[in-house]
Amino acid sequence: MALPVWGLATSGEFYQFVNIRRGNPPTYQLMPFLTLMEPEPSILLLQVLKAICKL
Repeated sequence: MALPVWGLATSGEFYQFVNIRRGNPPTYQLMPFLTLMEPEPSILLLQVLKAICKL
């Protein structure tokens, strides 16, 4: 079984992670939008980006 692939789409203000799973047909899941303009989502976004840097 193939591992899922993660992607990140951004407009510069909004960030959205995408989880893609291979298959026939492939499936994907869009995560909620995150932004640096609001306190709670910005903390979550920075925590995720920090964790990615540690990989």
